Amino acid sequence: MEVLQQAFSDVHEVNSQQYLCFQSVVGTVLLIFNPLSIKSLSELLGYNAQHIQSTIHSLHSLLLVPGDTEDPIHIFHKSFPDFLMDPDHCEDKRFFVEPVSHHAEILLACLRLMGNRLKENICNLDDYAVLSEVKDLSTQKKVCIGDALEYTCQFWTKHLLGIPGDSPCAEEVQEAIDKFFTVHLLHWIEVLALTRSLGTGVYAMNNIEQWYNLVSDMQIFHYKPILMVFKAGVVSKWTNDSQHFLLEHFDTIQNSPSHIYHSALPFSPSTSWLHKYYNAELLVMMRVVKGLPAK
Repeated sequence: MEVLQQAFSDVHEVNSQQYLCFQSVVGTVLLIFNPLSIKSLSELLGYNAQHIQSTIHSLHSLLLVPGDTEDPIHIFHKSFPDFLMDPDHCEDKRFFVEPVSHHAEILLACLRLMGNRLKENICNLDDYAVLSEVKDLSTQKKVCIGDALEYTCQFWTKHLLGIPGDSPCAEEVQEAIDKFFTVHLLHWIEVLALTRSLGTGVYAMNNIEQWYNLVSDMQIFHYKPILMVFKAGVVSKWTNDSQHFLLEHFDTIQNSPSHIYHSALPFSPSTSWLHKYYNAELLVMMRVVKGLPAK
């Protein structure tokens, strides 16, 4: 605690930008499931990289902060997060990290980043490209995807499970997830394939359905029960369709992500909601890439 108080000895306003940045950045460093660099934290949280660096530069005895902004930040000892996240031990509330609110902040940051960055053919690969045959794929992924977006795509549903069903931000989270399903689901699957994390997508659908069931149980007494059952049913349809899509075409997509759009989607069941909401992608005509010579 003395280290923290000394680092912020010249800051007197509890709600100052410096304290808010500390709460956001350090809370994220403590709660993320895989270490991120200053550069990636900047992209995820929306803070200037220099601002993040100046916020944590005095915490070198608690955090391993590399000189290179592209190297990940590590926690020296587990006692540090345990202390800051325990209200009984962290008596100075200026530095208290409340896990629920920070999981919500990280989740919404993840959903915003995916909304801003995800797109079809994010690495600009040739149609039907086989990943094992793409030269310098790692460079392409670093430039076009980057660590922040890769982390977001892999772990956002784990942060979702850190938010209780009666959270004040539950409705905002639901709206963001609804948009994710109807706009960026296929693009997210593409990034998972490119980063060799496609299996994560299958389990992510379980996490989403688990959270929505929790929300329904908590909110059923505050809203019309029929409405809550309807919302849970809509999400269940999305998660079931998405899991079926992933499992049915897993190997094809993992080897060549463009097949998401060129074969997996067109040949998925016509009753699938992927057909309904990704109709624009279906309108792209399939073409023969190799065949018999014309007579």
